[in-house]
Amino acid sequence: MTTTTARRPNTRERILTASLDLFLERGFDGTTISDIERAVGLAAGTGSFYRHFRSKDDVFVAAIQRSATEYIERFLGVLQELDGIDDPVERLRRDFHMRLDAIQTFDPIVRLVTAEQERFPELAKSFTAGLELDQWRLGWSDHRLPGVVMAALVGYGQLSQLEDSPYREIPADEFIDELVAMLTSAQVVPPVREH
Repeated sequence: MTTTTARRPNTRERILTASLDLFLERGFDGTTISDIERAVGLAAGTGSFYRHFRSKDDVFVAAIQRSATEYIERFLGVLQELDGIDDPVERLRRDFHMRLDAIQTFDPIVRLVTAEQERFPELAKSFTAGLELDQWRLGWSDHRLPGVVMAALVGYGQLSQLEDSPYREIPADEFIDELVAMLTSAQVVPPVREH
């Protein structure tokens, strides 16, 4: 009889998770290494943190990069599914749902990276590349509607998360259906992810 036990995250992984939570809650400057150690259950001030990271800068970069990696892993399956959908309208609808999920999931991290871009300029570039934002080609010079639609999706993604926002009352399916209808009625070729 074989028993399987869930793998407990190692100390480095726990530091990454706790530090990202603290950075999101308090910002980079508002988070200390002692805060991170306490959040992980390490004795603060004993140097346990430094067995895994050289500095707060290092753990910040590693936590953000891990988030970008998790994004890619999470949505890679969805992207592969999109490639298998022949109907361009359905592909676009599913693509927008995937992007909305990405926007809502990673908006706090994007805000954190943006707030710290002066301190970590290379991180902002690698985070953007990791999220494949360069793949969201919109062909602005050919037709502006896809760019406007994408901006509407991003705005909806952010505004629908606010507590008292009227956008919370608009179901995502309905909002996305309207965006898809705008593009298809204008006979604009849907943006396609490049390989």
